[in-house]
Amino acid sequence: HTLRFVGTMWALDTDLAYRRHFPAVNWLRSFSQYADIVERWWVKNVAPDFPQYRRKALRLLTVASEIEAIASVVGESALPDDQRLILLVSEIIKEGFLRQTALEGEDVFCKPEKQYWLLKMMIDFHDKAYELIKRRVSVEEILRLPEIYEMMQVKEDERGLEAVKELYNRVMTKLEEIAKRHGVTLESAVGVVVGA
Repeated sequence: HTLRFVGTMWALDTDLAYRRHFPAVNWLRSFSQYADIVERWWVKNVAPDFPQYRRKALRLLTVASEIEAIASVVGESALPDDQRLILLVSEIIKEGFLRQTALEGEDVFCKPEKQYWLLKMMIDFHDKAYELIKRRVSVEEILRLPEIYEMMQVKEDERGLEAVKELYNRVMTKLEEIAKRHGVTLESAVGVVVGA
């Protein structure tokens, strides 16, 4: 009966709290009946493709939790490259998008446009990297990119949205460079952001 009156539930997770991941809200068990209403606001005020990015991120986190169970038994290095990429991107999303620190001025509040670009960067990175892996580029080459760590930290950059767009451009350029080295043409329509 409570669900009729309360349309949102944040599932607090002790495992996340022990890992010092705050807010310790489990993204897989939490839900909101207002997602469609809020989604319309994002489409109208921020970006028309925001819902696709949100759904892809949630799908990646869901699949990653299943892969993590397998990796705990066989070890991450025994996984196929595409599954290792999913684990990497889920970690980037958790650290660079979902995790907050109230002690960091830039991380206390995040403008919607910056949230959109953070998520866009992470999902576009996954899509291009996945395309490279499917064309026989080793995930190890992608894992060596220094921009991976930067994607987890850029939300704290004082330059805000400008820093995110600048990093987005570098990430996409690096993936294109890897593609060229391997004689691969990436089909995805993801490109460099103008005006960053």
